[in-house]
Amino acid sequence: MRKLTLLLIFFFPLAASAQLDKLKPGMSFDEVKKNFPGMIPDASAMSSWIYTKDTVEGIKGSSEYVISQDTLLRYGFTSSPVSGPCKEFPDLKSDDYSRLMKEAISKYNLYLSLYGPPTEYKTQSELLPDSSQIPVPVYYAKWKNGANQLSIILSRPGNHKRQEMNAPPPSTEDMKPGCKYTLEIMSIGTGNYFQRSCENGITGYTFKLHHPNLSAQVENHPDSWIVADTLTCNTGAWRFTFESKKLDSYSLNITDGSDYTHKTDSAYALLKSRTMVLYNEAKKMHGKPDTLINKMLVRYRESRSSFFRHTTYFSAEWKYGDKKLFMIFDKSEGGKQFQPIFHLLLFYGRSEVEM
Repeated sequence: MRKLTLLLIFFFPLAASAQLDKLKPGMSFDEVKKNFPGMIPDASAMSSWIYTKDTVEGIKGSSEYVISQDTLLRYGFTSSPVSGPCKEFPDLKSDDYSRLMKEAISKYNLYLSLYGPPTEYKTQSELLPDSSQIPVPVYYAKWKNGANQLSIILSRPGNHKRQEMNAPPPSTEDMKPGCKYTLEIMSIGTGNYFQRSCENGITGYTFKLHHPNLSAQVENHPDSWIVADTLTCNTGAWRFTFESKKLDSYSLNITDGSDYTHKTDSAYALLKSRTMVLYNEAKKMHGKPDTLINKMLVRYRESRSSFFRHTTYFSAEWKYGDKKLFMIFDKSEGGKQFQPIFHLLLFYGRSEVEM
């Protein structure tokens, strides 16, 4: 009797509710937040990563901008690799490398005049570098102000030898003698402390005005929020999107297995139980599904494969015009050295979203 009581206590919270009953399309933002009080903005879902080939002071490379929640959070310019002197090529003369060093020093003097001495500063000879760090810095400076950072890094990124079987043929620069170097200028943060030299903190609209050729890469993201789901394990998350402060879509994503929270058998049993509770809640709310696949095992059976394999245990779908409610419980595995990974996904939203 004691064992039975303990089992009932252990499974009661999970059996009581899988939380789908707390969600209804069109709910207000405040209602959802009341039911999921820990939710926070999902910055990754509201970010645009913008790339472009660029030339800074005659130096070719690429620039990257990150706009999150309509604010420019990060800018980085990285030069294309150029050949320069090093221990293996001590007498090498390189105008390209000299140009990188000249620009690094020029930027340092500019930032020094604007923001004072850097928080961190380091230089070292190209011929005797400290290779304990990868990339190996030969000229490095960083300014910090709270969460805001501004940095200059001239470094050897690492081994540039092409060892990949399908690597493209070496470029003209790759074939030049010497070690390869890149110059990186980066600013991170939203504060206006570094705005005398950077654009951090400007809105997406202002960014489009400043960079009309990049405006197409600035996406219009829905208002997205996220909260951890710990009913089954510590690797689950609910995500919500809102339009005009009304719930428009939501999803639950859980991954478990021996490489995550629970051993294989326990992970299967827990996610199977959670799947069935979610399914019963969905059926109670929306009726029978339009499609249903149920290949649940009473108990998990080990069936390792030397090749990648995907197994679907359960899936169900309800259709509502241009939207759908979809759920799937499956397993991925491959190679005897890799443990099976179990995955539970529930999604409500527009039908054109690929699952």
